[in-house]
Amino acid sequence: MVNLRYHVVSLVAVFLALGVGIVVGSTVIKQGELKTITDRQNRLERDLNSTRTENRALGSFIDQSHDQMVRGRLKRVPVVVVSTKGVDAKPVQDLHHQLAVAEATDHGTLLFTGKMALRSPDDVAALATMVGTTSTDPDVVRRLALEQIAKAMSGLAPTSTVLTTMRDAHFIDYSPIQNGPATLPPTATETVRMIVVSGAGAEVGDDLVALPFARLLGQTPVGAVAVESGRDTPGGREVFVGLLRRDKASAAHLSTVDNLETWQGQVAAVMAVDDLPRFRYGDYGVAPDAKLLLPTAPTP
Repeated sequence: MVNLRYHVVSLVAVFLALGVGIVVGSTVIKQGELKTITDRQNRLERDLNSTRTENRALGSFIDQSHDQMVRGRLKRVPVVVVSTKGVDAKPVQDLHHQLAVAEATDHGTLLFTGKMALRSPDDVAALATMVGTTSTDPDVVRRLALEQIAKAMSGLAPTSTVLTTMRDAHFIDYSPIQNGPATLPPTATETVRMIVVSGAGAEVGDDLVALPFARLLGQTPVGAVAVESGRDTPGGREVFVGLLRRDKASAAHLSTVDNLETWQGQVAAVMAVDDLPRFRYGDYGVAPDAKLLLPTAPTP
């Protein structure tokens, strides 16, 4: 006869077996899951290392290839960069590097200073004397100054002393390239190509100096290239060149680049300078109004 003690022992044995089964089963499941996770992590680490290796190789390829895109394209071509003080200097330095790779005769950077805003009557009077006008209207005086600067730099007024005079009075500054020409190109035998840089941080508003100066150059037969650095944030790009792009009628002979902070923008600027004598102009970069990332190869 089965007594109560037997039942108790049997029930205890059953529950003990269930408990052991659950513990063992859960341990097996956890070990299996752990192995799956471990295998997946190892696979991801291998993929990540492979991707890093590919990215390093791709970076080296890009570093070498973008130099090849511009190498020798501007051999012995006189080029001047015209900028506004306060604009980020790093992209301008990188642009000069690409001009060196292109073998241009790089005459450095002419810089408009904050004094070109003509905020004081003394500044207006001083600049008016330099450009030979009796006007006391800051806009008139500034426009005449920009016209004379453009003529002096392009070689149309090779005997002009306006650049030296303005530099001595700190309306403009000049930064030559190390081991390059130590002066701006004033000779009539040179057709100088100009790159105008402005945008965020400029000491004097684009509407006062960079825009009218770029438009002046855009009305000349050869034209110019206008560039800026930007950021991919709302209102962070096309703050300078966007205004030129929307008013092409006033500067038909003008190419624009909106991403000078990247190697693509620097290469685009050099290629656009190379296109100027062919009368090929375009809007390059990554902003909504850009048409292409880089200029297309010229038709033979």
